[in-house]
Amino acid sequence: MKKNEIYFDPKSHKLLVSNEGNSSLTYFQKEQLFESIFSFILPNIGSDPAKIVMLQTLITLKIEGLLDDELTDADIKMAKIIQESVLNDDEKRSQSLRLSQKLLK
Repeated sequence: MKKNEIYFDPKSHKLLVSNEGNSSLTYFQKEQLFESIFSFILPNIGSDPAKIVMLQTLITLKIEGLLDDELTDADIKMAKIIQESVLNDDEKRSQSLRLSQKLLK
């Protein structure tokens, strides 16, 4: 994989990201990548807010280079803490769900 090469491989169901290149992506590039991946996966997970928030969390952490291809127990624990934080905050939860509704249209 070349530096800055980032894409979702639907056949392997993996987000392929060159972590050493992520820091040079612009905010706009990261946002586009997030929306592309999220829109692709979202129809398959349903409307459960907990699943939606977890999906958003995992995609974001992967794009930011904080996750490798294989999740460790520590990665899962971190994602669950973030998920709980979002779900327990009414404003964050509604913002997260609004994003999912926007991308499904």
